[in-house]
Amino acid sequence: PKQPGDDAPKYLPWDPAVAAETDYPITTYQPTYFVADSLKDACDKLKDFSDQEIVRPFHVSYLPYSQTIHCDRSVKRKEYPR
Repeated sequence: PKQPGDDAPKYLPWDPAVAAETDYPITTYQPTYFVADSLKDACDKLKDFSDQEIVRPFHVSYLPYSQTIHCDRSVKRKEYPR
């Protein structure tokens, strides 16, 4: 038998590496939420994760006059096995 709170979500510390590998069902409520100490903490951890885990052999810049993004070379999306 189900107990009260069985469907309660889990709250975990914000860790982008863990969040990136966490599966989320699309037909039910989200079972896990990641919680940061502050917005600055969340941004800092995401930036550190991006700097360490995302290999970018190209440079991207925002052009405010045309409101477009410029990439300095052709980029192909890498397919990752699931």
